[in-house]
Amino acid sequence: MVAAVQVATTNEMSQVSSNRTAQVTSRSAYYDRTEGYAYLNGDVFVDDVEYQLRADRAYLLLDGTNAFRRVAALGHVVITNGMRRASGAKAVYHRKNGLVVLSASEDAPAEVCEVDDKGEARILRGKKIRFWTRTRQVEVEEAWISAPRSGSARDG
Repeated sequence: MVAAVQVATTNEMSQVSSNRTAQVTSRSAYYDRTEGYAYLNGDVFVDDVEYQLRADRAYLLLDGTNAFRRVAALGHVVITNGMRRASGAKAVYHRKNGLVVLSASEDAPAEVCEVDDKGEARILRGKKIRFWTRTRQVEVEEAWISAPRSGSARDG
């Protein structure tokens, strides 16, 4: 059985002009419209205009118009946004400013991998990573960074 929740989304701060409904699915869900939250459990998938998120469990915090303000995802979190892929044990997404705070577990670091237009990957790993879905800004605690070498002949 798959539970589905449709949540209104708007993109006031993004260049993407969309009022499309985010699609949210999971094996089970508890939705409390009065309190403004939903708890999703098992194979959680959030398909929003800015990103796609997969996790074991998630909480959606909603405003009075049923638009979501924040997503807190737990367990095997994977977020994709264009050419950027992030993974970790926990992620909190703040919709208003597009901020994602990704946390590591003891088993695995938080990681962001971004592929450039040449197909080369830049990988950031750390205990905690903060990135913004609408910009290229990233902050990493206890950072490890891997970047491709420049293709310039002068670098050799």
